[in-house]
Amino acid sequence: PALEWLAERTEARSDARVQIDVAEGSTTEAVTTQRTSPPPDVVAAAFRVAALALDNVVRHAPRARVRLIVRSEPSRVTLSIEDDGPGIEADRRAAAMAAGRRGLADMVTEGAACGARVEIGPGALGRGTRVAFDWIAR
Repeated sequence: PALEWLAERTEARSDARVQIDVAEGSTTEAVTTQRTSPPPDVVAAAFRVAALALDNVVRHAPRARVRLIVRSEPSRVTLSIEDDGPGIEADRRAAAMAAGRRGLADMVTEGAACGARVEIGPGALGRGTRVAFDWIAR
């Protein structure tokens, strides 16, 4: 529901269109652990990364099509936010971070705070931007 709210908010603020796909195998049942869902700090970090990524779409690619793919299990959470906008080149990404622009840096920091890896780079076939959040229980 939280990702649906983010998608609706993004669509209301821009001409972007957001599709959400829940990957097969996502479950709230315990598989190999006693937990029935990922830890709350991981869920919150994934939400914040998605919010920051969608805010960047509104700012830099307001007419983009965006696809969110989420897979949530008790011991693993993956979230991919991919758009078909103009993308961001590596040198521009580094310059933005060096200039103190917080969006990209905050995504990486959010992931690191809960032990997740966040990668930001080109989308499929080199078009657009892809933000990938990946957390595995240790």
